[in-house]
Amino acid sequence: MIKLLAGRIVAWQVSKNYLSKQQTDLYAYGYELLISQVINLLITCLLVVVFQSRLTVVLCFITYMLLRSYAGGYHAGTHERCMAASAVTTSLLCIVIKIMPEDKILLANLIGTFVSGITIFLFAHVQDQNKPLSEAEKEQYGKFSRRIWVAETLLWIVCYLAGAKYAGFSVVMGHFTLSLMLGLGMLKNHCMSLK
Repeated sequence: MIKLLAGRIVAWQVSKNYLSKQQTDLYAYGYELLISQVINLLITCLLVVVFQSRLTVVLCFITYMLLRSYAGGYHAGTHERCMAASAVTTSLLCIVIKIMPEDKILLANLIGTFVSGITIFLFAHVQDQNKPLSEAEKEQYGKFSRRIWVAETLLWIVCYLAGAKYAGFSVVMGHFTLSLMLGLGMLKNHCMSLK
C-alpha cells in the first residue's frame, strides 16, 4: 500500500516535470520512508490519546528514536510490518508505564539502565542487511549511540530527583525497548548469515 502510494506520487511529479525520470526509484523510496514515518507518528498520537499518556509516551518516543537512529537494530521486512510492530510496541509501553507501581520505579530504572547500558555499549551499531555500513561508519554510529545513552540516562536521573518519576521511567523504557531491538537485529542477522 505505501509502496503503491509512493509510486503514484512520484509518477505524478515526473509527469508534471517536478522530478526527473532517472531517479524515480530513489524518490519513491524517500516517499515510502516519509509516508511510513508520518503514519507511525499518527498512530503514536492516537495511542497517546487512547492511553492518556502524553508526556510519558512522547518522552519515551523521543529518547527511543534518537538512540535508534544511531544504534540500529531490528528492521521489519515491509513498512506495513514496521507500522504494526511500532503500534504494538507503543501500546505495550503505554500499558507498562501506566501499571508500574510508583514504589517499583527506581528498581525498574536501575535494571533497565543496567541492561540497556551493557547492550548499547557492547553491541551498538547493529546494522540491517538493507542498510550496510562500513566499519568506520559502524564505529562512529556506536560512539554516537553511547553518548546519546549517557545524556538520556542523565535526563532520567534528573527527572527522578525532580519527582517526575514516571517521566524518568519513560526514558528507561525507551532504552530497554532499544536493547530488545538490538538483540532482535543481531538474531535476524545471525539467522540470515546461516542461509
